[in-house]
Amino acid sequence: MAILMKTYVKIALRSRIDTKPQEVGRALLNVLSLGDGLLYPQQVSHNPDRFKDDFEGADALDVWWSEVAQMRVEGAVSDFSLDFAWRRKDAVKSTGYVCHTMRNNRGAVLPGTVSLTAQWSPKIEWIEVFRALIGVFPPRLAMLHLFTSPEIGRPSPWSSFEAGSFGAALNPDITNIAWAMYYGDEFADEGDRQKMRERGFSVDEQSNGYLVTVTKRLEDVKSDFDSFSRRRAELKTLYRPGRFRIEEEPMLERDVT
Repeated sequence: MAILMKTYVKIALRSRIDTKPQEVGRALLNVLSLGDGLLYPQQVSHNPDRFKDDFEGADALDVWWSEVAQMRVEGAVSDFSLDFAWRRKDAVKSTGYVCHTMRNNRGAVLPGTVSLTAQWSPKIEWIEVFRALIGVFPPRLAMLHLFTSPEIGRPSPWSSFEAGSFGAALNPDITNIAWAMYYGDEFADEGDRQKMRERGFSVDEQSNGYLVTVTKRLEDVKSDFDSFSRRRAELKTLYRPGRFRIEEEPMLERDVT
């Protein structure tokens, strides 16, 4: 599933909504059609690491979206929905997957996951793609980030941030602040939004949470990482101590060496 690029965009979210209805899949395809279809799937699979089947369009969701399989847990057989994974080989190269919401054997809801990893392109309005995905999958947590050399290939917990991981399904955590973050459900009370606005951060209130961005444009991460890094460090001070697994900044590390 990995796409080897010097710069790439990562979108990841966790949502408790029921992802299995086909209208959710069709809504996802509508999102991936934004920007002249430069993110639209060309291949599909139930395994995000292996692709061989061409995607024949929305009608193919009858086959590929939330296909049911069975698994045995502690002696009991239960149904679950297979992942929906997609890949685009032409520009803009990308891979993504939806891991469907389900219940464990104790009846607890395990949130669904949506992940998109894509080649960086200025032709796509990434924040609009992000907002559209939030509309389809109201998140518990979500991130949009442009990864560049200062943040690529670093050891854990940076590798978790790079992967777009929010930790365990029932006990999520936040590794780091991405360029855009969405805090929903029980995370909606995190951070001092009033001070964020006073310090010039864009805060957008939503039905179950809020979206905050570090700078005005996603490409600021690429064009001026040091300024982005300083603003991110400032934004972290508006959250409670220990909220993020990563507290240091690559830019600040260079300043003290």
